[in-house]
Amino acid sequence: MVDNQFISQKPRRQNMSMIRSSVKITMLIVMVFVLVVTGCAAPTAAPQPQPQATEPAAQAPEAPTAPAAEEPTTPPAAEEPTTPPATGGPVARKDVLILPSNVNIPAPDVWNPYIPGTFILQGMNQNLMEPLFMLNYETGDIDGWLAESYTSNDTLTEWTVKLRDGTEWSDGTPLTSADVVFTIEMLKEYAPQLNWSGAVSQWVETVEAVDDRTIKFTLTGPNPRFVLENLAGTTSQAIVPLPKHIWEGQDPVTWRNPYDATTGAPVFSGPYVVKDFSSTEFNYKRNDNWWGAKTGAFNLPAPLEIRRPWIADAATHNQMLVSNDVDAGPGAGATPS
Repeated sequence: MVDNQFISQKPRRQNMSMIRSSVKITMLIVMVFVLVVTGCAAPTAAPQPQPQATEPAAQAPEAPTAPAAEEPTTPPAAEEPTTPPATGGPVARKDVLILPSNVNIPAPDVWNPYIPGTFILQGMNQNLMEPLFMLNYETGDIDGWLAESYTSNDTLTEWTVKLRDGTEWSDGTPLTSADVVFTIEMLKEYAPQLNWSGAVSQWVETVEAVDDRTIKFTLTGPNPRFVLENLAGTTSQAIVPLPKHIWEGQDPVTWRNPYDATTGAPVFSGPYVVKDFSSTEFNYKRNDNWWGAKTGAFNLPAPLEIRRPWIADAATHNQMLVSNDVDAGPGAGATPS
């Protein structure tokens, strides 16, 4: 009986072993399948980095858009206000020098520098009119301006002045020794009715144009200070030549040398010309054809415009200085112009 049970259980054990083997085989198959699936899945995962590879391509169109965004702020566009406005447009504040005066402007429509009482030789009008020489307050020397040199004889009774080459009036007409002689003779003839006419009639016996660039003064007596006191620009100014082609035939005692925007009058030789004016403000604009810059004798001044408003109140001066509406404080530019 026992033997029969033993015999009968043996096939069962064999069956169990077979089942276990089948399970193991099945598990191995599953594992192999998983590995195979995983291995097969790896190649499909490889394309995933492709979106990253396409990112630069997506960003590439953005690169050209950067310069387009910068176009409105390119340097040439920013520099346009600093160029002289060909159409009379506004000038940038940084290119305008504003020097107020606390003294009213007498006879603002008079541009004749030799009519007494007009103060036309002073203030910012000094940028319109030029003397033959300029006193250098730093060195004490008399520097050449319209003229380049001067010499005298041993007795200091004759003075010879040489003009620079290329000097011109603001209308482009050459400035020559004939203009200087015309001015001196005019002052002698109309003394003592004109500014400087008294000194000229006292000291100048004769004046002559040796050539287009040379003027010879013969004095009434020795005067070692003749050039300094009469021909060199100082705080009290000096004799400034006038354009003969405009002044000839005019009465210098009454002629105002009027402003005319269409003709560019008044005509002088300086680096600025009159832009406009009123009883309370003078405005000047730079002459980019100024002879001094054209010949290389001097540089063009930086301001494109100079404004000289009349502001009598010191408190207003201060407020305008704080708000950058003027470039100098109270009392600056008190000299009438």
